Amino acid sequence: MPNKRLTFDVTEELHNRLKSEAAAKGVSLGSHCSAILDGGGHRAPSVIEELDATTISSMNLDDLRETCSALSKDRPKDWKRGVNMINSEIRRRFRV
Repeated sequence: MPNKRLTFDVTEELHNRLKSEAAAKGVSLGSHCSAILDGGGHRAPSVIEELDATTISSMNLDDLRETCSALSKDRPKDWKRGVNMINSEIRRRFRV
């Protein structure tokens, strides 16, 4: 089934909260909102599938460390790629 796009306005406060929740979970904002609309997040996408440079760059340092630790512990498919992406982001922040 093809995906459809929804566009609607939310307050800045709600947007910031949703963006923060998505970053804490290590998923994109769109995926997070889709999971909420789909029934409370029961079909949340895989963390690895949703880790991209934008998502990782918006996460705070504690969330990056926690996500990296969870990936190393659970070892889902392509977990090494996720760990490498997170470690690269952490190193980038310390270089700046």
